[in-house]
Amino acid sequence: MKVVWSPLALQKLGDAAEFISLDNPVAAENWVNEVFDKTELLSNMPEMGR
Repeated sequence: MKVVWSPLALQKLGDAAEFISLDNPVAAENWVNEVFDKTELLSNMPEMGR
């Protein structure tokens, strides 16, 4: 399964990361990386959450 990120989804992800980075830039970067890692994992195993 291929995950396609919409421009709006990427914008919202960036906005959230920007907000998190106001307090903790490292946590913001880690959070974004985790979102992409989990998305890739789900794209490889779409029934994982069932």
